[in-house]
Amino acid sequence: MLDIRSLSKVYPNGTQALEKFSLSVSEGEVMAVIGGSGCGKSTLLRLLSGLESPSQGEIRLNDKRLEEPDPLVNIVFQEPRLFPC
Repeated sequence: MLDIRSLSKVYPNGTQALEKFSLSVSEGEVMAVIGGSGCGKSTLLRLLSGLESPSQGEIRLNDKRLEEPDPLVNIVFQEPRLFPC
């Protein structure tokens, strides 16, 4: 189960990408993230994959708090990328 609670992300320049976002996805459930340009979709995916840290809130996967990249979580970029070491 994926559980997101009151997730917020504010970038150093002051941009608020997400504010108090919450979501629960049960095992076997399928979901899609859709929305306009600049609404926080990519930020959400980067937070879920552990590539960025939230300003507030928490992300839990199978009752374990995600605080760094986890092998159970994958992301596919639109353009070729190398993961940071």
